[in-house]
Amino acid sequence: MKLMIQTILIMYLSLNAQNVFAEQCPQNDENRTAAIIDGLIKLDLKLTKECAEKGNVRAQKDLAIAYASGRLGIAQDLDEALKWETKAALQGDPEAQYDVGLSYSVRENYQKAMEWYLKASEQNYAKAQLYIGMLYAYGNGVPRDVDKAIYWYRKAAENGSISAQMVIANIDQK
Repeated sequence: MKLMIQTILIMYLSLNAQNVFAEQCPQNDENRTAAIIDGLIKLDLKLTKECAEKGNVRAQKDLAIAYASGRLGIAQDLDEALKWETKAALQGDPEAQYDVGLSYSVRENYQKAMEWYLKASEQNYAKAQLYIGMLYAYGNGVPRDVDKAIYWYRKAAENGSISAQMVIANIDQK
């Protein structure tokens, strides 16, 4: 709750600072406004890091996104992104578990990806179930097994994955 209040406050101050300085600075002193916004971004990053270090899952995921994308004034660092996403995943967050699996898939470490997808799928996370189906369908990190692929596609479809529903509909038409 405290993180949410701090985030809302930062957003409010940021928007307010833009409006105030656009009105008060002669000819829209963009450098001054940019410096203020930069300061607010650094404050947001500092607060996010503090919360992430204290174990806040949302902050850990936000920090992972910042490192993965190179936002909030952070240089892009995929290893650091994976570190923070893993911290959130270890706390049982299914979205983070899926994201860690996705990170390993991109690195072509499909066995490690499968471990994380399975953790997320235990919580009925449809995206993870879809990706497990794809690993079996293509034989990435596991022996190719069409029956297992269909099983996982069906589970994903039951849990709301439109992509999996389309795959199943295509299979059922044949």
